[in-house]
Amino acid sequence: MARAVADHLDAVVALGAGHTSYTDHQHLVTVRTALSRCRDVVRLLPSPNRDVSLTVLRRRCTASKGRSWIIDGHDFLAHWLDDPGTEQVATQTIYTRDETPAQITARLLASS
Repeated sequence: MARAVADHLDAVVALGAGHTSYTDHQHLVTVRTALSRCRDVVRLLPSPNRDVSLTVLRRRCTASKGRSWIIDGHDFLAHWLDDPGTEQVATQTIYTRDETPAQITARLLASS
């Protein structure tokens, strides 16, 4: 993460949920430090309601990846969604509801 940010300050670095959850606190500190150089660190969620977000994210994962992210009884999507580190590194949270990726991109570009 630190190198990607340092080498590409003008780039958009897209991290999926599994790439924003750290079980080692030092990794979170490293990521927070790297991202602190960025003007915008945007966390995208479907809804301000956690349960709605989880339902939408699971539906999207099932449709696009063919998996629910519940493995051996562990709900990875819920874990990633509830991880406070993702909120800590973000400078803002944007709720996307049912927008398409193109609509979200246009909205983000218009707000920058």
